[in-house]
Amino acid sequence: MALRQKLTARQTQSLTMTPQLQQSIKLLQLNRGELSALLEDALESNPLLRRAATDLGHVGDDQELTTLRAAVHQAPYLVWLQSDDARVTWTNLAYDRLNQKIRGRGNDTSAPLFPNLDAPMS
Repeated sequence: MALRQKLTARQTQSLTMTPQLQQSIKLLQLNRGELSALLEDALESNPLLRRAATDLGHVGDDQELTTLRAAVHQAPYLVWLQSDDARVTWTNLAYDRLNQKIRGRGNDTSAPLFPNLDAPMS
């Protein structure tokens, strides 16, 4: 009768979809209009929620844009904003670096690196 020893190791990894994660994914997929409608519904149905008072008009939008720009400025992927006439009006660091590699320093940064891109896919 022969005796054998055996050692087995098993490693698994899983992602638990918590309710908070599910809600976050759902909210991130909404466009601005859908998100506004969802917030309006929540404000109407929940008496404990109230709208933040802003007397400064579009200052909230400006603050939101500033926050978003700061969040994506260091992103490792290219992010840029183009005006209606296809001029680049804002870029993050990754876009700036690629622009410098392709065109060199000091060149026109308002001309898009990708002028023939179609509208973003939804």
